[in-house]
Amino acid sequence: MSRKFLGCLCCVIVISFAFGCATTVNLTLKNIEDFPQQARITTKDQHGIKENEIEVGVIAAKQAKAIAPFEVKNGGQFQVVSMVPNSGIIFDSPRSVSGNEDPLNVEMDIFAAIGSKLDDSKSLQMISDSFKKLGPDLGVYPMKLSEVIKTRFGALLVIPAGEKPDEPLFTITPAQLGVKEVKLEEVIAAYNATKESNSTNISGSASAQAKSSVPLYGTFGFSFDTNSVYEVAWTLEGFGVIPKVEDPNMHHIKALNRLSKEIKAQLLKVLKDNEGSRLIYVNNMYAIKRASLSVKEGTKVSTGLNANVSNVVTASGVYTFSISKEMTKDYEAFVLNYWGDEINYSIDKIGTARKGGTAQSLDTHEILSFTSSKKSFDLKPYSFGDLKSADLSKK
Repeated sequence: MSRKFLGCLCCVIVISFAFGCATTVNLTLKNIEDFPQQARITTKDQHGIKENEIEVGVIAAKQAKAIAPFEVKNGGQFQVVSMVPNSGIIFDSPRSVSGNEDPLNVEMDIFAAIGSKLDDSKSLQMISDSFKKLGPDLGVYPMKLSEVIKTRFGALLVIPAGEKPDEPLFTITPAQLGVKEVKLEEVIAAYNATKESNSTNISGSASAQAKSSVPLYGTFGFSFDTNSVYEVAWTLEGFGVIPKVEDPNMHHIKALNRLSKEIKAQLLKVLKDNEGSRLIYVNNMYAIKRASLSVKEGTKVSTGLNANVSNVVTASGVYTFSISKEMTKDYEAFVLNYWGDEINYSIDKIGTARKGGTAQSLDTHEILSFTSSKKSFDLKPYSFGDLKSADLSKK
């Protein structure tokens, strides 16, 4: 028998012996997530045929668990999978067993390796940052652009001192005042070329929190189940300040002085009855061309099914949006705020001689006089009723 044949025979014997034996595995699983995971181990032979399955049970968050020693045939493997309890698989890792080390001591971290973990703090910040691009201090409730143009843009408002009522004390509309009335198409043509779009995944409880902290987000009026998960996407388009274009031949002070006696009398009474009130001529507004919000509610992945990269992983389960129905609310042409110049006024008493009377016989009456002011006055803190309850579902 040749030396070469003996060498080959020895190799065959060694290989056969190695693959015929098994290695003892001492495995410790460490759950590095902040939620419990349910683990399972499957052993396979060198041909990939399943031999044994070990149910590990639930491993608490940030805890480790030593598994009772088990055997794997040399040349085979053991596979560790973990899942959110009663939901989908988020970790799947095979480990080959060569037989070169016996016993084989292994420590393995289990974590959300499949899908993306839900991060509510990041999502809340994203929503806040995105909607803040509308500008500072725009926390009023929206009003339809068509209504603002008709009743507020170019109007004169009487605002009380030291109070914040639901409505101005008195309003003189642009038509009554006689200033240039702005047409809807003129404002639409003046929209700013701005756009902000983004999307995120968020829990129902965090989305409810965003509704209260980001007023425009809350205005869309979606209801969120605090125990569910959502995919939200939004677009804000054409937002910014639009100043009023005036008629050069009809300044608002000139228009005030040309008011009818009846309106002047009403205005005078309101001012006298509310000492310290301010007169505001509205000549700026913060308008938005379009705002939309789309919402999908996640569906929990069934127990033992594999998650995928598009799934969202939470402590309560793995969620998919692939079969979810999308709901969208789309609002167009609305206003978040309006403001203007404060008008200086005085109430003067004028005396006129009575007919047939003496030189000392005078009739007195009060007149209003107005002077322009460059002092801008912000109406945002008043949150008037029309800014609170506007229905934006119709243009």
